[in-house]
Amino acid sequence: MALLDEGALADDGPAIAMVGKLSMRHGQRPDDLARIAVEQALLESRRWLGPRQAVHLSRYDHGVLLVRCERGRGGVELPDIAAHLNASLSGAARGLPSVSGAVVGVGHVRSGLAELRDCYDEAALAVRVALQLPAVGPIAWWSKLGIYRVLSQLTGEEIRSASVHPGLESLLDDPLHVPLLETLETYLDLAGSASATAQHMNLHRTSLYYRLQRVEELADTSLKDGNERLSLHLALKVARLAGRYQPDANAAETIEHSRAG
Repeated sequence: MALLDEGALADDGPAIAMVGKLSMRHGQRPDDLARIAVEQALLESRRWLGPRQAVHLSRYDHGVLLVRCERGRGGVELPDIAAHLNASLSGAARGLPSVSGAVVGVGHVRSGLAELRDCYDEAALAVRVALQLPAVGPIAWWSKLGIYRVLSQLTGEEIRSASVHPGLESLLDDPLHVPLLETLETYLDLAGSASATAQHMNLHRTSLYYRLQRVEELADTSLKDGNERLSLHLALKVARLAGRYQPDANAAETIEHSRAG
């Protein structure tokens, strides 16, 4: 318990890890200015929380904030801490040409400092998902990532090589089929409810059924088969994380994120 021995934290007990990372523009890597911005943001959040409430660590391409979860009344709420860290990152990096934004990943609260390594791993994986899937939002909570908690633990090569549903491959390779894929994902996210899907996508039922029928024909599948629906749903989530499938705003993932909350 070096953190306690050194007086960095007030006491042992419930704590949480948050990872902050700058989103770099295409082809850019974190430079000295970006790393300085991360350090400044971490220090600003620590000062805001007060003495002995948090410690931080700056890594090569991200920063880590370890926070005591205040017992009883009067403590700062975790969403407020995550929002403050994200705002501090965005403010510190404002004007840097290599940076396009900032994200924060939040792990699951642990009962003591000795367990924070696992919490850090969760927060780091949540950041990975947030960077790849903007619809998750600038703050990604490990507890709310659903199937992405599993998929984010795959290596980049495993995700790229995954072929969960072979019939869907040809649709993923053709940008013209994005509307069909988005319709399929929304339909599956909403538990196969045609009425909810049509309402969410502002589609007439006839148009919805036509799109779903086209998916069945092109992917050689049947949406009446539970195993097929599971394979299709998982294939779309893997494709998202691999960057192969990037639907427009109002993506079905927004539904998944809000329902998980």
